[in-house]
Amino acid sequence: MTDADRADFASYYQNVHIATRNRDQVTAKVIGIYFHAVKALPKWAVKEASENLILNSKFPPTTADWRLEAERIIAARHEPRLIASPVTVDPERVARIQAAKRKCIDELRAKPPNALVDWNRLADVFERMAVVLPPDPHCDKCDDTGWCEETCSAGDRCGRKMCEIAEASHTHTQVAPCLCRGTNPTLAARRTKLEEGRATRQSQRRKYA
Repeated sequence: MTDADRADFASYYQNVHIATRNRDQVTAKVIGIYFHAVKALPKWAVKEASENLILNSKFPPTTADWRLEAERIIAARHEPRLIASPVTVDPERVARIQAAKRKCIDELRAKPPNALVDWNRLADVFERMAVVLPPDPHCDKCDDTGWCEETCSAGDRCGRKMCEIAEASHTHTQVAPCLCRGTNPTLAARRTKLEEGRATRQSQRRKYA
């Protein structure tokens, strides 16, 4: 991998740690250690492994976890998957994504200088990336998360004892499983990927135990 690939990898690493709520571990030194562990693998496999880790990891993955996931992807396919063309049919969605992209770029440029990671160069990479809309959700109520927000109010109580005896003016919101869970193909695909990732990790643990 080249220096540009190293900058791209820093963005993959940062995304994984933001998704697992461990922003404090996004340091140049640790990024360098992770990069050294996967730099011999194809860039496309390392990138796809990062996307899988975002979905499958509760905690930051180890260098071995990242490498094993990339090797599994290579063994399964031997070539990168096709990337969807940018979609610009919904101006409002594009504007929201562009605003989030700009915020990310500004935060990168505001980082203090670092000997291992050129944050400005990484920001330039982000800036050149096309805005690609995620697919329209199958369920408008939960946006394919499997959870939806409901309001407990008089005449439509949640079933809690305290709410049943509360005054009519008492209201609160809660999150409940969405009715689409059993039929939503996006959720089904996500569950399948989680199970595959879990099975892979378990087999690798048994292999090296």
